[in-house]
Amino acid sequence: VEGLREVLLQNTKYLLVMQDAAAITTIAVFIAMSHGFASRKVFSDLSMAILLMDAPLADLDEGVVKQYYQDRSKVSEGDFEKIKNHPKVAHQTVRDRMKSVSENVLQLMLNHHELYNGNGYPHGIRSESLSTISRSLALSVDIFEHMKAEQFKGNELELVEVLNILKDEEAEPHTRRHHRRLISDSISFITKPGIY
Repeated sequence: VEGLREVLLQNTKYLLVMQDAAAITTIAVFIAMSHGFASRKVFSDLSMAILLMDAPLADLDEGVVKQYYQDRSKVSEGDFEKIKNHPKVAHQTVRDRMKSVSENVLQLMLNHHELYNGNGYPHGIRSESLSTISRSLALSVDIFEHMKAEQFKGNELELVEVLNILKDEEAEPHTRRHHRRLISDSISFITKPGIY
């Protein structure tokens, strides 16, 4: 409880982290459902991971995080390195301070920015080696970041629009950000809800 108290207090310093966590949770539960997950435990693990995974971002100036969404190339090298390392920092901090947090939650936190093509962070591993729920969370985070970036440009994209962008149909399979089936199952779940 003490560890969670510290993380939550840190999050309250940065309103965007709190708002983002609520939005990512909604997307992640939806994406998890589209991949057949329906247990309270899975949704609880996702929610806990999302609540804790971006806490280190509260140490950055709010403008840096906004710039990350608007144009990553304009984020300083030092700040970008902090952003890339925040999953490791969050994972280590929670692992050390909150002994009751499950290994599943810790792995979700650590891998929420890894991509199918291995170009994610912090470890740059191919997400195909991760659990389906980890891949679902990484997809959800990517969806959210695309929606957020477009919002800063004055565009409001729907969930299915972003999924269609992330399909990477022209890309070779090994260069896609996410596994094609993960995307197509999500689109089917949105567009054909009667089949579930």
